[in-house]
Amino acid sequence: MAFTLIFITGKNFGQILKEKNEELSQNKKKLEEFSNKLEEKVRFRTLELKKSKDQLSVLYQISRTISSTLKLDDILQTILDFSIKISGAGRGSIMLLDKKKRIFFIKIPYDKSEKNIDKITFAENENTIGWVVKNKKFLYIEDLESDKHFSK
Repeated sequence: MAFTLIFITGKNFGQILKEKNEELSQNKKKLEEFSNKLEEKVRFRTLELKKSKDQLSVLYQISRTISSTLKLDDILQTILDFSIKISGAGRGSIMLLDKKKRIFFIKIPYDKSEKNIDKITFAENENTIGWVVKNKKFLYIEDLESDKHFSK
């Protein structure tokens, strides 16, 4: 039995096939890595889009409520409810400033069952309220009750 070897530019055909097979194997690994990274990016972007959609839905519901009622308390309650829902906060309130007394009072509490919630006031330069008024910026604190800078 006779075998014929094919030589192309000094290499036999078997060597060329082996090299091409290794090259294809490496390219396959790179393609799989790229595919996995792309899938992860698509998953992440899908979650971002869902969050944006949910937030837009909440804003739409707020705007519907505002346009359907002229009662300020109803509007503020809706805004507070949805703000807490969007932010994932456990509680919150809407406070207004009594300009004559220079104090903030709770106009709309999230948890109306809390004792004496309507009696809680803050001087305009006190705690988180004072910081927000002074700096004119939003403030997010993970755990307000244990924060030594802002606890009352």
